[in-house]
Amino acid sequence: QPTPLPVTPAASPPPAPAPPPVMPVQPPPVQPAAVRPTAPIAPVQPVARPPQAVDDQPAARLPTADVAPKPKPVASVEQRVAQPGDRICGSCGEANDPSRKFCRRCGASLTEARIVAAVKLPWYRRIFGGGNKQPKQYAAGERIDSMSKSAPKGGKGLGGILKGVGLVRGLLGLVVMLGIFGYVGIPSVQSGVNGLIETVRTGGVGGIVDKITGVINPKLVPVRPVTFTANSELEDHPIRLLFDLATNTDWQTADKAPTVTAMFKEPVELKSLIVRSGSLDKFVDLRRASRLAIDFADGTTKVIDLQDVKDAQTFEVSGPLSDTVTIRIMDTNGPEAAPISTSEIEFFAKSN
Repeated sequence: QPTPLPVTPAASPPPAPAPPPVMPVQPPPVQPAAVRPTAPIAPVQPVARPPQAVDDQPAARLPTADVAPKPKPVASVEQRVAQPGDRICGSCGEANDPSRKFCRRCGASLTEARIVAAVKLPWYRRIFGGGNKQPKQYAAGERIDSMSKSAPKGGKGLGGILKGVGLVRGLLGLVVMLGIFGYVGIPSVQSGVNGLIETVRTGGVGGIVDKITGVINPKLVPVRPVTFTANSELEDHPIRLLFDLATNTDWQTADKAPTVTAMFKEPVELKSLIVRSGSLDKFVDLRRASRLAIDFADGTTKVIDLQDVKDAQTFEVSGPLSDTVTIRIMDTNGPEAAPISTSEIEFFAKSN
């Protein structure tokens, strides 16, 4: 077999040259055409409409949905506070005065309205008066007593007299009630009333005034104990100096809880006492009582607070009938290491 000869590829032709660029041709400028003036346009006359025939009527409208009517405006009424005897409307609950037939708010009938019941006053209010009384309503043309021509000028009429009678009745009731409570609870009042009854029974008119004055404003007389003791005392300042009626002497004690017991000749009804706390000459150097407790024979106690001054101080005690009284010093002022000093104590009782 003969060997095939290699084939040599043919050479490619050279590329064609590029064409020259084409320049755009500018169109010649266009001159604007002259605008000719136009003649004014005449107004168009409306064409007359021929008259409609009698039968030329608009078509009937179809029925529409029902529209709820607007609510009628209701006049605003100030709410009334229900009073005894008022009629309560069953429709709106408004309180109406007893003279109304129809509701003042909604106009409903009040023939079957509920009537507000009157509040029952307690017994003491019924005796002494009081309560929220409503003013009386007068009809047209009706005159009260003070406006009547027959009423005396400057007077209060029958109504004023009745009010005065009610006031006097209330005052008398108050006096009776206070007298009962005083007679039961206060021994001095009880003894005074018993003495007044005895004076009336024996026929002494002059003694009645004295008895009444003694109960209202009793006379006080000084009373002095016949014996007195203390749980402690200093040698040069014994307990007897507490009741010697001298302000330049004093009783002194170093005890932490000093106690003084005074006994009278007969039972007395103490009403007040005068205390001079501390020493007149050495007031700031010694301790002074600032609180005292007065114990009576029946077990009752009266506590009094003293001012830190050297002057005499008066206190009301209003104790029961008793022949013995105990005085305890509960608190003091002044140096802790110094003894307690008290210048004077005086007792005053109700005169028999």
